[in-house]
Amino acid sequence: MWFNKLLDLGEESEFIHEKLSLSYAQNSDYEDAIAHREEALKYNPYDANAIYVIGNYYERLHKFEKAEEYISKALKIMDRPLSHEYKRLAYVLNRQKKYEQAIKAYQKALKEDPSDEMIEFYIIRTKDEYYEDTNTKIKMYKDYIKKHEKSIFKRFAEDRLKQLKEEKFLQED
Repeated sequence: MWFNKLLDLGEESEFIHEKLSLSYAQNSDYEDAIAHREEALKYNPYDANAIYVIGNYYERLHKFEKAEEYISKALKIMDRPLSHEYKRLAYVLNRQKKYEQAIKAYQKALKEDPSDEMIEFYIIRTKDEYYEDTNTKIKMYKDYIKKHEKSIFKRFAEDRLKQLKEEKFLQED
């Protein structure tokens, strides 16, 4: 890579490390991508986008705790609607089975973008994992279906509701 040759010649800059990071990421070499993005951060330590990108790289490596750390840090710095970023954080939290925290992150995402039906569906799916009471889950899905009659997620909610009702029936025997 040309940028590596620049490093070999003693040339270093935020730009060089950022481009190396992107290049490594394109080849799914996320460890090196992270290392160079970290080097780029030394020039601009409050670059929320770079911090967020590192979190995404950690997610791809299935290092969800590190992904959570970086994505959370980036969110604190960013000053714009953050629904996408909060959804990503919630996803990372869900992968760690931190359902209560994931629900809170999804709720923040929904606050940022109340029109996003996907977030509402993800909230009930996460609550489905978190809650143990079948009756609570059934009510939650019924409410969702009633509220979102034209949602693209309605069929999924109806299928899950059917499963829950069957589970409840089997539990009662």
